[in-house]
Amino acid sequence: MNKLNQKVTNEKSSRDKNNRDDILVKSVTRLVQNPQSVISLLLIITAFFALQLPKLKFDYDFNSFFPKGDSELAFYDELNKDFGEYNNFLLITLMSDSITSPKVLTQIKSFSDGLTEWKEIERVESPFNQNRFQITPFGLNQVPLVTIRGISNAQIEERGLLGTFFGRDGKSLMIIIHHEAPESKEAGDDFYNKIQDHTDSSLPFKNIISGKTQMQNDFTNKLESEIGKLLGLAFTVIIICLLLIFKSTKGVIMPLVVLIITLIWMMGSISLMGKPLDIMAIVIPALLLIVSVSDVIHFVNKYDVQIKAGQSPLSSITEAIRSVGKATFLTSLTTAIGFASLVVIPIQPIRDFGLLTALGVLFAFTITILLIPSLLQLFPSAVQSSIGSFKQWQRVTDKLFIKVLRNSKALLVLLTIGSGILFYGMNDLRINTSLLVGLQKEEPELATIAYFDKNFDGYKPFEIGIELNVGDVWSHETLQKLDQLESFLTDLGVKQIASPLKLIKEINASIYGGARSQFKIPDSKDLVRIKRFYDSRRLIEEKSFFESDRFIRIIGRLPDSGSAATAPLYNKIESYLAAFNSDSKLKAKLTGTSYLIDKTDQYVVTSIMKGLTIGIGTVSLVLLIFFRSFTLLLVSLLPNFLPVAIIAALMGWLNIDLNITTAIIFTITFGIAVDDTIHLIAKYQYERKSGRNHLWAIKRMLNHSGKSIIITSLILICGFTTFLLAGFSIPYYMGLLIVFSTLLALLYDLILLPIILASRKF
Repeated sequence: MNKLNQKVTNEKSSRDKNNRDDILVKSVTRLVQNPQSVISLLLIITAFFALQLPKLKFDYDFNSFFPKGDSELAFYDELNKDFGEYNNFLLITLMSDSITSPKVLTQIKSFSDGLTEWKEIERVESPFNQNRFQITPFGLNQVPLVTIRGISNAQIEERGLLGTFFGRDGKSLMIIIHHEAPESKEAGDDFYNKIQDHTDSSLPFKNIISGKTQMQNDFTNKLESEIGKLLGLAFTVIIICLLLIFKSTKGVIMPLVVLIITLIWMMGSISLMGKPLDIMAIVIPALLLIVSVSDVIHFVNKYDVQIKAGQSPLSSITEAIRSVGKATFLTSLTTAIGFASLVVIPIQPIRDFGLLTALGVLFAFTITILLIPSLLQLFPSAVQSSIGSFKQWQRVTDKLFIKVLRNSKALLVLLTIGSGILFYGMNDLRINTSLLVGLQKEEPELATIAYFDKNFDGYKPFEIGIELNVGDVWSHETLQKLDQLESFLTDLGVKQIASPLKLIKEINASIYGGARSQFKIPDSKDLVRIKRFYDSRRLIEEKSFFESDRFIRIIGRLPDSGSAATAPLYNKIESYLAAFNSDSKLKAKLTGTSYLIDKTDQYVVTSIMKGLTIGIGTVSLVLLIFFRSFTLLLVSLLPNFLPVAIIAALMGWLNIDLNITTAIIFTITFGIAVDDTIHLIAKYQYERKSGRNHLWAIKRMLNHSGKSIIITSLILICGFTTFLLAGFSIPYYMGLLIVFSTLLALLYDLILLPIILASRKF
């Protein structure tokens, strides 16, 4: 009796599930039975989004990569209220074989003096306004270190100008422009272009101009060209793949219409939200083109099988919706979840990328499930021109099925050994971030940074902020503490240190006739006199760069050797500052653009774990609801954990740095890789519910869904291969690693998954 009751209960549950599926199928089928109305509605929505496209903007803001909600970012913002951003500067390097000659120096000084008249420029640093102080009967006088009469190499080195304003190559001179923060990206571009044009027209020397404003200008120009290049390449590859797959004009046009409408919806939505296209967002259009085409292929393949079997167009559409509609919805949902899980990363461009791409994936599914059936109602013939292709494919998959089952033990051993070899690369995986987030290849921007690192004292700004509200700086004890701190920083390799203390030491030397031996902390007896000179009106502008009512700051430069190299230095400084703050009236903190960007390393591992946990957890819940089998859930996840882990190993093998931008690849990989497994298991479950035994269900799974996943995987591989031509490392490494992960996921799905399913009757 119990067995009978259980059987009745199971049958009722199965009928309820089928009824729910039938409701979904009937709802979509009823909707697309009026194809003209559906197409008209889609076109109206598309026209609305298309009107938003002219409003799209490109932008790249270094500050957007700072970790939001971080207490150290709040401190940096407070410091900037008093001093402005230290990295609002442009480095102008002028090159000449006779850089120290009077003629060349005269030209450069005239150019430098002219820049001080620009309203956008707050301060100009050049060799000509570097001074030593001299006490006269009229007060403090400043004696320039460099004049237009010329300077020798020995004098450059003796006066501390080598590597600061004169390059170590002996042929270059640098001017530093500190400018106002531009009110907008356009204002920043205008200012940089104005400086570049003025420099080119005023001086007959080769020049290099670099800095935040220049980098943001160059990056945004590059973004505009990159998005066009990636889109063009993706479209070309997809058209070629569709021609090879379907061998018909219809097989190319229908998917392309879906993809174009998806892009218009996506880009129009970005414009409506007021989001600029940044270094992360440029990959969204090409990414959507590649990812969303799989929905169309799965649907069309199933439709063609039914049409070629003699079914009517409407019944073929209905069967396609019933057979692959649920799986396609699941794959779109899980892919969207994979992208949306990036919201846990506290970096705004990455959050925006994840949410916008997730929205685009759902757009693609909606358009596919409505537009393709509507078009097939109007043009009901088979999409593929080759009639015998399915039977040929069936023979291939039958052979694959037999060989996999016959050699399951040997294949498992090979997969284990191969995966183990790849896993070894994890030992070489390195967390590392550069100042220019998004660049890791041999881009020209990195060559410019390398030039400054080699010939001058580094490109990377260094900054320490010190709160003043707890004591008097002018006590001898406090000055000694500051002197010890600066000596410590110098020993660690921080260059071009500038601070109020340096100014105080220069004044101290001046009251002793300019003797360099007196460039030191003043004796207690001299403090009052030195403070009087320090507070004189002649030094107000210079002093304001380092001291306000609330803070003083110490600034300097470092080579941009990456956060992995800088991390030990920062750790030493933070340890020193902890002791400094506990034994001092002052409270000092590391801060600045470079430090905050490097600090994102702290979020890499936690972001990966959070993103994957949320992604896997949410995907698992969705799959459990749809499959209603915990066992099938585990089976669907197992082949997709391995590609994600192997991605980390490959990054070690290929010396690809793990940072906040490459960390997103793990969640994206999982979201994409699980799609094929879902299609296979959905087909397997469908066949089992149709009454077939588990081996026959596996065979049918490979015959039908196996073809689609191989086709879509090949399109993914070809599509993401185009990313290898990108100028930015984010799309480059995304393409490289997703190509590898897609190959691995396909291998595990075609070999490991059938072995697991055949091991017991699921």
